[in-house]
Amino acid sequence: MSRPADWHPLTHDGRDPIPGDWEMVQEAAARYRRTADAIQRAKELLGDVTDSQDGWRSPAGEAFREKATELSDDIWKAWGRYDAAADALAAYWPELEDAQTESLSLRTQAIDAQEQISSLTGQYASAQQEVRDAEDSEADDAQDALDDANARLSSLDGQLTNAHGQLESLRTQLRGLIEEKDAAAQRAATAIGDFIGGDGLKDGILDHIGAFFDAIKNILIVIGEWAGRIAAICGVLALLVSWIPVIGQALAGVLGTIALVAGALSAIGNALQGKWLNFALDIIGIATFGLGRAIAPALSSAGGAARFGAFRSVMQVSTGNRAARNAIAAGIVGDGAALAGRAGTAFSRPSGLLGWGRASFGGLGTELAQNLGVLRHGGNWGSGFSQGLAGLRNIPTTIGEAGLGRSLQAGAHQFFGQGEAAADALALGRAANAGADVGGLGATGGISAGSAALGSASGNYGLFGVEGVDSLWNWPGFSEGDHPLVGDLVQPGDLDYDVEEATLPEPATR
Repeated sequence: MSRPADWHPLTHDGRDPIPGDWEMVQEAAARYRRTADAIQRAKELLGDVTDSQDGWRSPAGEAFREKATELSDDIWKAWGRYDAAADALAAYWPELEDAQTESLSLRTQAIDAQEQISSLTGQYASAQQEVRDAEDSEADDAQDALDDANARLSSLDGQLTNAHGQLESLRTQLRGLIEEKDAAAQRAATAIGDFIGGDGLKDGILDHIGAFFDAIKNILIVIGEWAGRIAAICGVLALLVSWIPVIGQALAGVLGTIALVAGALSAIGNALQGKWLNFALDIIGIATFGLGRAIAPALSSAGGAARFGAFRSVMQVSTGNRAARNAIAAGIVGDGAALAGRAGTAFSRPSGLLGWGRASFGGLGTELAQNLGVLRHGGNWGSGFSQGLAGLRNIPTTIGEAGLGRSLQAGAHQFFGQGEAAADALALGRAANAGADVGGLGATGGISAGSAALGSASGNYGLFGVEGVDSLWNWPGFSEGDHPLVGDLVQPGDLDYDVEEATLPEPATR
């Protein structure tokens, strides 16, 4: 209910003397009444169970009825609190409504009184001037004019006194309304406090501990929901920047690390909410991220071995002396010495769960610091974008040199942030087009690309398929905690109820 903002001249400071919204208090009374009625129905249902001796005859049935009786008693204590609150608010809101309605009437009267005072004040000043003019006049009827002016001044003075008295009387009435409203509010608070203090429904230490952990749970759920969205955004952005040389790989690494941490928090939140499909998708994302890091050395070693074999094959099919053939092979495949070093790096398979864990997630902090260091250098951004744009313009040439199959393989690796594997695939394609006998990245390349694709698909499916998000910027609502009152899922002011639900019941007649 909207009330005026300016309460001059009824109040000296102009503020609303009886703030609040009696309709919201009325709605709250209806909510508490509905909850009390729901508890009463639950009590009656439990009573039917405990009173029935024929439905379940066994020791288990007796034990159930005993526990049901205890639960019924506790529920009835809770009913008393809601019933007392409903009655107290039902008694208070009519008092608040009457006080606010009366205050509006007083405000209107006070405005009229002030307007009268302003008008009389102007007339009084004019009358004073008339008295002075008559006193200074030397006309024959000066005395009669002075007598008339004094009479008019005296009349206006009386009217002003009455108008000021009327305004002060309105303010006195307002103070009475405020006192009555405050007394009604105090009665409602006392009624609720007295009942709660004597109903025997007390929170023990376990209840407080449970409430603490419930609060922690709700916080983790909200964090998890935010984290799930952050992980999805970072995952998508990591794919979008992967084509940029130098900074793209570093930026994708930073975004991937953020997505990993956010995915772990999202998994915790989904587990606490029992969203097991979302939880499984989060675990898949975490596992595939770790698998990609764990087998990255194997992928590098396989790529180096394949390229070094292609280097030697290109030298065999090329013509000229050794130096010339070495230069041709280096131009097509890459520097032979560097490739030999990569090929000679053996992949040591992790041992046990801890070994895989260290290989998957160890050194993340160091790697993150290195990537951030790359991003901090402004020159890397300019050269990265220029090289990336040049690479996009040269896609037809690249396909012609490396072949469509190898180019598509390189594009897949580049898309998933595996820049070195992408370069290996293109080099092998160029060598094959030169007539060399080349191999491939083997099963490691397929596993690496496949795990990255699975991780990306799981995150996007969880976001768009399970949560039902239709765009990256349109999120579903977040959890808002528990709702202890019937109807609390309806926003305040929107509850549809009958006034009788918020009204004190009629006293029983004998």
